[in-house]
Amino acid sequence: MLFTGDQAGTRRRHNVGFPRKKNVRARLRHVWDRYVNWGIANSKQRKALAQLQVSEVVTKESKDAGGAPFVEFQTMIRDAIEQRSFGMISRWN
Repeated sequence: MLFTGDQAGTRRRHNVGFPRKKNVRARLRHVWDRYVNWGIANSKQRKALAQLQVSEVVTKESKDAGGAPFVEFQTMIRDAIEQRSFGMISRWN
């Protein structure tokens, strides 16, 4: 089974206005806000995505292919964890 959908389009939408030159807090906030807004606007797709992520039917190769457009974001989040940048999340309010 292979993930389908407009992955490139999704990545482009999340990249609109992406603050590449800002600090990690601003970049993480940008990604989080886009993700939450997408989830609100696309509740059925969000539910399907959640089910696919835990499915034993979807192969690792398919999951990797589906996640490929988001590698940059995953790396940014991993770097923020390593730099202990997540302490600032509670100050987002």
